[in-house]
Amino acid sequence: MEYYYSPHIINPKMTMTDIEQTVGELLLGQPPNLPVSQYDILRKKVGESRPAVLNENLTIIVAAVIFNEKEEVVMVQEAKAGCRRKWYLPAGRVNPNETLEEAVKREVLEESGLLFHPSTIIYIDTSLIWGYWIRITYTGYITGGYLKSLANADEESLQAKWCTLDEIKSRQSLTLRGEDIVPIINTAYQFFNKSPSCRHAMILPTHHPHKHMCMRIILIKQKQGSLEILVCTDDVPHLPIVKDSVMYQDSIWRLDKDAFKSSNIYQSCGVIALEHCGRPHGVADGVCLNYLVTTDSNRELVNKKYSWFPICNAELELVIKQRLCKAMNVPYVCYS
Repeated sequence: MEYYYSPHIINPKMTMTDIEQTVGELLLGQPPNLPVSQYDILRKKVGESRPAVLNENLTIIVAAVIFNEKEEVVMVQEAKAGCRRKWYLPAGRVNPNETLEEAVKREVLEESGLLFHPSTIIYIDTSLIWGYWIRITYTGYITGGYLKSLANADEESLQAKWCTLDEIKSRQSLTLRGEDIVPIINTAYQFFNKSPSCRHAMILPTHHPHKHMCMRIILIKQKQGSLEILVCTDDVPHLPIVKDSVMYQDSIWRLDKDAFKSSNIYQSCGVIALEHCGRPHGVADGVCLNYLVTTDSNRELVNKKYSWFPICNAELELVIKQRLCKAMNVPYVCYS
């Protein structure tokens, strides 16, 4: 099992416009280190929008898929009454004033007894059924600790063990708490078994504070071999951001209505960067997802605040074309 990955590095010395530089940083999982001065599209009317606050109108869950050298996965046996004795990935809620990395390290230690070093986000899923609910799943490696046994059972978990993929998928030797973890485990397994040149770069959150849930849309148009990116020209030219939405279908639909004369056909590529700070609690609990999407339609722009910006840097153009493959970005699943 290979854990090292060297991403496609964009030469920092090359000459780029500000927009191209921003796109290059995003493709390396590094969102622009600038506060969001404005939102271009509001999902809710002015006055209806509330800040995202953990344990009030927002739940963030972290989980971990951890392999050993035998390609076995750490699984934990639940202690909670509603799912007692069933098996699941190490997972749990992010606490107020906690970063995502701090939360996933804590949850893995509490539930499995192992010290965990997260190396990349591997999968994201979300739902609006119960307000905002978003789960960020990591993979990485173990740096120490001891696998929890039944003798150390507590309110966090009963025990932990290494399980083969066959054991998990067959459900013969263990009962799963939920089937939702199976595609997550499959995604992580496929990630590690691909050539490094055929998988996404290591992506960890940047600690930018966000008061709201939001999505930055990186919309690429392919036109006769060349690439253009949709830019909002209000104030300083920037990539459009949708406030109060991290559901990519909803965000793209709202951008489509705001910018174009008629509907486009889009191909979703996945998440290329994520921003979350977590503190101070109550004013920085929000998450900003940076979502890559492409279109080959040449629809007329109806809103003057938007324009197509040509990608002129050849090296950046090559990296973008590589990333337009879904396998090169973090999968993002939205439940309705």
